[in-house]
Amino acid sequence: MRNIAFTSNRVLAVLAVLALAAGMAWAAAEAEQAASMEKEMVLDPTTGAMVTAPEYGGTLTYALRGDPPNPDTFYRHPPAMVAALVVEKLGMANMGVDRNYFDFRTNYLPDDIVVGRLAESWEQPDANTVVFNIRSGVHWHDKAPMNGRELTAEDVVFNFHRYLGLGSGFTEVPEGVAAVSSIDDLGIESVHSEGNQVIFKLAALNLDAIKTLAIQNITFIYPPEVIMEHGDVADWRNLVGTGPFELVDWVEASSVTFNKAPNYWKHDERFPDNQLPYVDELVALVMPEPQTRVAALRSGKVDFIGYSGSSQVTGIDLVESIKKSNPDIVLQPYSYRSETSPIINVNRPPLDDVRVRHALQMALDIEGWGETYFRGYASLRPQGWLGDGLTGYASTWDDWPDEIKGYYSYDPEGAEALLDAAGLPRGDDGTRFKLEFMISAGDDRGWKELIADGWRKVGIDVTIVVPDGAEMGARTTALEYDIRSGISGYEWNPIGQLLHWTTTPGAWNPAGVADPVYDAMVAEVQAATDQEERQRLARLAAQYLVDGHWVIWGARVPHFSAHWPWVKGFNGESEAGDMDRALLFSRMWLDQDLKKELGF
Repeated sequence: MRNIAFTSNRVLAVLAVLALAAGMAWAAAEAEQAASMEKEMVLDPTTGAMVTAPEYGGTLTYALRGDPPNPDTFYRHPPAMVAALVVEKLGMANMGVDRNYFDFRTNYLPDDIVVGRLAESWEQPDANTVVFNIRSGVHWHDKAPMNGRELTAEDVVFNFHRYLGLGSGFTEVPEGVAAVSSIDDLGIESVHSEGNQVIFKLAALNLDAIKTLAIQNITFIYPPEVIMEHGDVADWRNLVGTGPFELVDWVEASSVTFNKAPNYWKHDERFPDNQLPYVDELVALVMPEPQTRVAALRSGKVDFIGYSGSSQVTGIDLVESIKKSNPDIVLQPYSYRSETSPIINVNRPPLDDVRVRHALQMALDIEGWGETYFRGYASLRPQGWLGDGLTGYASTWDDWPDEIKGYYSYDPEGAEALLDAAGLPRGDDGTRFKLEFMISAGDDRGWKELIADGWRKVGIDVTIVVPDGAEMGARTTALEYDIRSGISGYEWNPIGQLLHWTTTPGAWNPAGVADPVYDAMVAEVQAATDQEERQRLARLAAQYLVDGHWVIWGARVPHFSAHWPWVKGFNGESEAGDMDRALLFSRMWLDQDLKKELGF
């Protein structure tokens, strides 16, 4: 199976060269080779590469973009940035998967790589029942009031009662859970335990139930005794878990410190004889400013910046600056969506005419600009709203009809012909019609100017406006705009992404689409009773989105994690589960000899 992180072979090659070049400057390579000659080398089965054998000990320091409000995901998902190192879920991604099959450089996890964690296994004996078999031998940390007791199925039940309002004194779904999770949309009527089993009863078959319950963003299992005593786990001092680390200090706006949990139950998927975690201590330094984070990395104050701490490098200028000043730093690209793809308000004439929308795309030299403006880093091959990484669900470029491919290719003459056919000839001043392009203050203004200039060249008078965030949100909701900056090629929850464009109450639908045909297609996707049929129907709906051209394809520009070469065991992965980003630190180790060789 192909690597799904980027869809262009050319881009894959460029990025592979980038990562290699960034990590192998001559001086650093000599030092690493000298250190490696004295160390045992082992095969990493996930990459096929020989690496220095994992080592225990040391402190790994990383940058954290900002403090979450607290460590309790009962109040939405950001607390997982801290909590995911301490508390665990029923499932996670199989981190032992061959990276040629799936390389984890996106947020979406295919169904077939989700494996058990606190749940050893699961089954669905009938359409309305999901059973999780809770792993034996897992203990809470030896901290009051849990005091190292063994995890039970009833602990899991308590947590899902709390998330779903289905018992244990909880009577309603909390606002935070409803806002960021879909577990309350699964139709769960009851949760109870029988021995080591947790049994969920559903109102009807739901194909997302197992995966959602196992890995979704807020479904961490917290200590019941703490919640019963304090009402929540909002005070970090009360956090107790079953995970690889214990939270031992949190200085707001400064640092968060974790110590290795003694006798953690899990072993490394790549090296099954090795108990996790490897490092003795993790220190997250809170650094809101990108330049501050990069300066800390360059000086060796931090070992790692990246998605695991929401501290990734997002600007190409910054990437190239790091390569130039510190060529021994390893840069790892990842991507889960395009952030350069404008959204069209399809309710406003002449944008309600699909020919006009096609023409807007054809006027843009995405491939040419991508090579020059994004300097070869971006994936330029067109994608639909569902990104190519949503294997099975997305309609990819190879599947698109030739006619549709033509509309997503640079052809300014063809764009002019479509605009003429739509009854929008050039006037005496060369203008066909006026268009307002609404962008946010944080957008890449240079890229938006390129797009606007492309439209101007086919006779459209474009004005770029930059309202503040509140005004932009209000205008989007009220559909008081022509075109606004947006996203596409999204790789997260394919069914949820398809629902965005329906008239379903609460759907995001920023383009104001009200298409009964599309609504019916998505309803069929939701009604499917087996995965294969659901994926087939989803591909049809995804293609309908492409054909309707409600979003302009821009480019997919990667973000980067960056780390010193003494950080081992990391191959550019972004998540081990939904909001389980920080969990990746439990599988990294430090080559402390190499660190000394490099002068740190």
